[in-house]
Amino acid sequence: MNICIGTAQIGSKYGVTNSEEFDLNTVDNFLSLALRDKNNFIDTAHNYKSEKIIGKYKKLHKFNVISKISLSQLKINEKNIENKINKILKNLKLRKIYALLIHDSFLFTKKELKYIFEILNNYKTNYFQKIGISIYDPRDYYRFKNISEINIIQFPLNIVDQRFIKLLDNMKKNNIETHARSIFLQGKLIESIPSSFSDLNKVDNYVKENKLNKLDFSIKFIKSLNNIDKIVCGFNSIQHYKEVVKSYNKNHTKSNIDYSVFKSNNRLLIDPRKW
Repeated sequence: MNICIGTAQIGSKYGVTNSEEFDLNTVDNFLSLALRDKNNFIDTAHNYKSEKIIGKYKKLHKFNVISKISLSQLKINEKNIENKINKILKNLKLRKIYALLIHDSFLFTKKELKYIFEILNNYKTNYFQKIGISIYDPRDYYRFKNISEINIIQFPLNIVDQRFIKLLDNMKKNNIETHARSIFLQGKLIESIPSSFSDLNKVDNYVKENKLNKLDFSIKFIKSLNNIDKIVCGFNSIQHYKEVVKSYNKNHTKSNIDYSVFKSNNRLLIDPRKW
């Protein structure tokens, strides 16, 4: 398991704890620090402002870059998809990236998505090493898991949203690279203000009663799981990055905590699209 640098907050106010845009003057320093720490995977998307911003970083070629494209508003054919790919590479100023994921795969039928991946597979050698999907719901995995071209799946996973845990073993059996995102639930799990959600307050109360650190608790939960290859983390500042890396590098000893008691079925909480 390794950290993958999330970039949704670079150039945008993303996440509940991010009151200001990431200071663009620090982007070079931030990415240089990540390279020094050997956190050399970075995640962006064609509809993020960050795609062009990180493309200005001179050493971006030293990262394993993952980008995502949305295709639901596009007439699906080989020419249009290739044009999208070329725009991504132009923004990033790269000839090839590590992986390309479909951002809005949940809007397609299995037949439609299989056709898209057949097209993408034709460009795999020239433009990217791997192709995959970004999903929100386990039901999407069951719909698409037999599409053999899928190499990577990115999905939400945190202490209150544990829906994908039961699928991790199956993903690995299918040789899928697993990327867990939203491990802090866009900041809700580590913010200091009280929540209107009882499931979040349950976590908060446990942390306080046991004199734990919220950041450490969230990371300890993720590191307790098997079969996760990357955790995609967004950062509000260089200081925030350092705090996360410090926590991640701690020797989080195994405990007898039953994390399942914290899982929530409240979609209004665990699915940020509904906020």
